Amino acid sequence: MTEREDEYEKIETVDCLGLPMLPNMLLEHVKSVSTMTPRVGDIFVVSYPRSGTTWMSYIVWEILHNGEPLPPADDMIHRLAPFLDIVGAEGVEYLESPRVMRIHLPYHLTPVSLKAKYIYVTRNPYDCCVSFYHFAQNLKPIYQFDGSFDDFFENFYRGNVPYGNYFDHFLSWFEHRCDPNVFFVSYEDMKINHETVVCKVADFLETPVKHDENLVRKIVENTEFSNLKSAHKVNISRFLLSGESEKKEMPLNYFRKGELGDWKNFFNKEQKRRLDEMVAQRLNAIDITTLWHGAI
Repeated sequence: MTEREDEYEKIETVDCLGLPMLPNMLLEHVKSVSTMTPRVGDIFVVSYPRSGTTWMSYIVWEILHNGEPLPPADDMIHRLAPFLDIVGAEGVEYLESPRVMRIHLPYHLTPVSLKAKYIYVTRNPYDCCVSFYHFAQNLKPIYQFDGSFDDFFENFYRGNVPYGNYFDHFLSWFEHRCDPNVFFVSYEDMKINHETVVCKVADFLETPVKHDENLVRKIVENTEFSNLKSAHKVNISRFLLSGESEKKEMPLNYFRKGELGDWKNFFNKEQKRRLDEMVAQRLNAIDITTLWHGAI
């Protein structure tokens, strides 16, 4: 083990249901999710952090609302497709069915029911790591992390980030990719085959959207990454900080670059080698070239 691997700035986390979480999150809300009972028609958009959860939630909302103009970002994030992990089970009781909820929990902690549908979005771990790093940098008051990318890589590699080890999370859902109520898709597919993904999601949700070319075109345009990036800035502090006195305006745009292969601008050769070895060890039976469209 090199000095760099042994000495790095660690992200402070606390245990919650066996997962590392930020100490200033409302952990009781996270715990409430695993025991909630889904309603008939509930739609859970699931992913490891920084893998496309919010983007997919917009696609789902647009499909369910026939390509209507995008709602205000704050409404979308806090009211129309809230993060269950942040608002808790009680925080979505007011939603009318079908409820659209975002979640970052692994399969065994997710409230699974045949009455509900689950869309799991995966992203290659290289780009995911870079995006996660920038997210933490933009939310320093929450993450309390002031380290470099090299420091963050060590935390990510060891699973010392909110929601834990990337590979544990991915594999927990990959094993259920063929379940009838699970739709498994990659971020890379959303970028490269956006219209096809929109139609497949519409089919999964049992809507006739794909039969209306004009409607499909409208949904695709509304949910293009560039359009969402320009329109999407929210204040998330009220849902992430546990102390009332700490809450203050904290604007955030969930959409950064959205580029495939941006990791090449950050990883050094040794980091690439180590993550390559981890990918080979944990995902040796999976065709990652097809899954992530060659992004690595």
